[in-house]
Amino acid sequence: EIELRPPEARRDEAGDARQLFGPEAREQTYKVLGLWLMLGFSFYAMQLMIVRISNTTDDDCSFDYSFMFWVYFSEVLGIIVLMATVNTWGRRTVQVVFYAIAGVASLFLGVSYSYLDYSEVLAAGMLGLGGVTAASTATW
Repeated sequence: EIELRPPEARRDEAGDARQLFGPEAREQTYKVLGLWLMLGFSFYAMQLMIVRISNTTDDDCSFDYSFMFWVYFSEVLGIIVLMATVNTWGRRTVQVVFYAIAGVASLFLGVSYSYLDYSEVLAAGMLGLGGVTAASTATW
């Protein structure tokens, strides 16, 4: 069992990082590590994909700022939906559902955004970014 020790404990009595990978805590450590890797990669990958999609041409740095505004506004909507569901569904269920929504939306955007019209790309971007924001916020 991992124990918290007061700061005045001697160095050799205090726990160290090796305890995290010991037999008692290894499974929990890998679960938390996987969750944080999923959080980081999904959130920042979605951010970069939205910016890439909003670039009107590959030759310059012109962006569709109205598109970006509405997609990034979905972060606020994702947090509102999270607040409405987290107490009834529970944190784990909320994370699974919203990461799944974000995953499907990002897959949809990554594979076919050049074949979709503006409203479909906007809806998928909003679902993806709102979903990943809600899921990652539920981890806190």
